[in-house]
Amino acid sequence: MRHNMHRFFSSAARIVPVALVMALPAPLLAQESADEEVEENVILVTAQGREENLQDVAVSVQVVSGETLAKEATPDLGALSQQLPAINISKGGASDQLFIRGIGSGFNGGFEQSVGTYVDGIYLGRSRASRAALIDIARIELLKGPQTTFFGNSSIAGAIDVTTQTPDVGGDISGHVSALASFNHGETNFEGAINLPLGDTFAIRFAGRKYDMDGYVKNTFLGTKAGGYDETFLRVAAVWEPSDSFTATMRYTFGDSYQDSPFVKEITNCGSTGPGNPNGRPGTSCAVHASNIDNQLDYRIQYGSPEFSKGKYHIGLLEMTVDTDVMTVTSITGYVNTKNQDLMDLDSGPFYNFVTNQYDQFEQISQELRFASPQGQFIEWLGGLYYQSGDILFDGHQAPYFVGAPPFQAAVTAALANGRFLGANSNRQQDESTMSAFASATLNLSDTFRVAAGLRWIEVKKDADFAIQWATYADGTLDSSTLTPVAPPFPGFVTVGSARRSGKWNDLLPSIDLEWDAADDVMLYASFSQGFKAGGFDFSSRDGNVIPRFEEETVDSWELGIKSLLLDGRLTFNAALFYMEYKGVQQSVLNPADFSFTVSNAAASSTRGVEFDINFEPIDNLVLSANVTIMDAQFDEFLGACSDFQTRTGVCPNGFQDLDGAPTPFAPDYSGLIKATYTVDMGNLALDIAPQLYFSDSYFLQSDLDPFNEQGAYARLDLRIALHDIDENWELAFLGKNLTDEKVVFFSNDLAGSAGSYMIGLNRPRSYAIQARYNF
Repeated sequence: MRHNMHRFFSSAARIVPVALVMALPAPLLAQESADEEVEENVILVTAQGREENLQDVAVSVQVVSGETLAKEATPDLGALSQQLPAINISKGGASDQLFIRGIGSGFNGGFEQSVGTYVDGIYLGRSRASRAALIDIARIELLKGPQTTFFGNSSIAGAIDVTTQTPDVGGDISGHVSALASFNHGETNFEGAINLPLGDTFAIRFAGRKYDMDGYVKNTFLGTKAGGYDETFLRVAAVWEPSDSFTATMRYTFGDSYQDSPFVKEITNCGSTGPGNPNGRPGTSCAVHASNIDNQLDYRIQYGSPEFSKGKYHIGLLEMTVDTDVMTVTSITGYVNTKNQDLMDLDSGPFYNFVTNQYDQFEQISQELRFASPQGQFIEWLGGLYYQSGDILFDGHQAPYFVGAPPFQAAVTAALANGRFLGANSNRQQDESTMSAFASATLNLSDTFRVAAGLRWIEVKKDADFAIQWATYADGTLDSSTLTPVAPPFPGFVTVGSARRSGKWNDLLPSIDLEWDAADDVMLYASFSQGFKAGGFDFSSRDGNVIPRFEEETVDSWELGIKSLLLDGRLTFNAALFYMEYKGVQQSVLNPADFSFTVSNAAASSTRGVEFDINFEPIDNLVLSANVTIMDAQFDEFLGACSDFQTRTGVCPNGFQDLDGAPTPFAPDYSGLIKATYTVDMGNLALDIAPQLYFSDSYFLQSDLDPFNEQGAYARLDLRIALHDIDENWELAFLGKNLTDEKVVFFSNDLAGSAGSYMIGLNRPRSYAIQARYNF
């Protein structure tokens, strides 16, 4: 499926009809909920800065309702992305991985994500803050392609826009409680929310969630379980409406998360070649661990040291809206504060061979002002100003005991004799600020034809301070509170020193949409937009005297689409044909010798494809739907790094490879979700039967095209059967997930210090659970 833009669009006319016929017996991921439904078949979104009907928005938007999230017991965005075509969200070390249509940022603490995450209009400047997002949700909008005009930070690959539930003023006391318990893996989930109207102008809403799981992987060395969770999140929201023209909304979310061995890294292709190190210290991982490693992907690991990821999250906002006859003015003030610690055994074996303990803190404030004209005029306009300021601290500690240099081993032995552990400390701090201004205007040239144009100016500034030193610690987990600086034991692994560097990036980003109502409930549109993501500084550099800089990433994006409601509202059919050209793609590449990630700008990449949503109700009580993406995402110009395996087998004799025409990571040629929901009437009760099948072609998890870092094609089957009363006051459900028991990789990379070996993390295997919910 590798071809140029001309061949793609010329063949699209043949591809689309065939794909549509194949997908008609299938169900839409975006489903109406009581919160979203204004009238039948209407889903409200805010993708263009106003609350609008999804069918009136000239952009590719996939919507998941809060009701769907609750019913499917979706614990986080990573689990959600396992049902979303052309979207990947998975855990990371320095940052999580977010990819849409084969474009994302990968691992590096210096990255803003190419896929921006927003909660109630607040931009989450670092990917991990999104872990606090999924509590008491109204809907999630997944916008594909660059989101230039209407978001405070230009999200170059797309945006995940989360809207939480708003307190209901003037209503009755209402809410819900729910509980889930799995038959395996020790999973439980308790959620609840209550809405309290206090008079005719004020209401407050409390929501909470407690999620636990023992784990789905067994540590055969320690005899424990791994991959478990312990999360608690709370939110309080309040609305004050003293008059018809003024509304103030406050939201505050806080909580903490603990994940045991979050990567659940299994070792494969591990041999016993290579010498051990002197003085009794371990050598390269597979030289000393081979007898303990099973070399199979079987949900079994053999770590000897503890691993965890824990964090504390605070997200607050104050939104105030004033309506006048001339315009609506909205102010959104945001605050984000996150603290994370990640203790990882990078060699993934029984001994303390390569341990890293990383602390990161992020604090951000933001302010946005929006000015919007009334709707229904010849010219409708929207404009605004945005400012964001953030502070980042990464404090990393590593004990590279696989290094075999005798001077280093002598220093390790001397430290151990004094009850201390030797390691390297890398401290990175960055202050950053973003300023932008945007404006858009829609000209309603006739009852059926509109032209919309937008423009955003953005400027990003960053000031970085890096420092690297050697140190000893009181225990093998390299606790930062016990650090004592020491003289460099040998001139390798890291270079001691400190440095400071500043940078500034800016751009002017236009967009234009043409919209034509070809018939009642049928809209055709064409759009062009440019996107921009600022450059920055590489947080994984091992040289304290140098701060490597990477440059901005840009995109030109074209899209043709249709939004339609047919057969008296029984059939919703939306489709989009897209093509995007990226320049300066920011890539994070692993150096397997010391497990450091470096950043480079790939010269160019491009993504082209077609995607569609179908929702069809052929008879009463039966809904069929489909969401499918067919695409080709590839590097156009890129000299990329090689894995150890490729170097040893002669694939990369020069230490690099020409990746022109190679696929980008997380870019299957096809992927999709098909779903059916059938309701059986039983008098005062009803039974819902809802199977769904997610399928995907193969894709690479790293840009080096190493065959060991490839996920094969697969199909995953889920099933939900629910009994409830006809008023839906209560519900009891059975959930079966991954019934096909597919082994799906979410993380894969070279094993540190062991050339040709790999560490691979698998998503959860087959699971069963029961769920109960009561609405009041």
